[in-house]
Amino acid sequence: MKDSSLRTSAMAAQAGLPPGSAVFVGSRKMDTSSIDIISYNEEIVAEEKDCPLERALEPAEDGSVTWINITGIHDTELIDAIGRRFGLHPLTREDIVNTGQRPKAEEFPEYIYLVLKMMTYSETSRDIDVEHVSLVLGGGVRALLSGKARRCLRPCQGKDQDSLGKDKGQGGGLSGIRPDGLCCG
Repeated sequence: MKDSSLRTSAMAAQAGLPPGSAVFVGSRKMDTSSIDIISYNEEIVAEEKDCPLERALEPAEDGSVTWINITGIHDTELIDAIGRRFGLHPLTREDIVNTGQRPKAEEFPEYIYLVLKMMTYSETSRDIDVEHVSLVLGGGVRALLSGKARRCLRPCQGKDQDSLGKDKGQGGGLSGIRPDGLCCG
C-alpha cells in the first residue's frame, strides 16, 4: 500500500509539469539538507563537513577526485543547483528526488548514474530501513545523494586515510576508491 500511495502522490505532484521537473516524492527524513565533501589525490585526503552550496559547486583541483555527499534530497533547489553545475540531465535530477524510483543504472556521455536501495537493520525497532541512494560518477566528481542523515562516505574507523588515493596509476578513477578505504553506514 505504501508504494502505491507514493506513486499516486508523485503523479499528482507532477501533473502538468514537463518531464524532468524535480519534485520530491517520499517521506522527508530530516529538516535541513547538508553537504559533506571528501577530496583526495595520490598525496592527500581532505574532508569538509556541512559545506555551503558554493563550495560544492567549485571545480575539483587538478588531479583530485571530489566526493560530494548530500543528505536531504527533499531540497529540490539544492539538487537542481548541483545538477546544473555538473551537467546532470533533468530526468536524472527528477530520479534523484523520487524516493520511489527503482534501482537502476544509466550511462550518459559525461557520467554514470546509479539508483540504489541501502538497507539497514534497526535492533531497536526490529525493522529494516530502506534508504533511497543516488550515485553520480563522472569526471573528477562523484556525488552521493540520500534522504537521511547518514555518513555513507566516511573514512572507516581505524583505516589509514593516507592510503585512500594511493593506488598508483589509477589517476583518481573509479578504481581509485578502495573498498577497504570507505565505509557505508
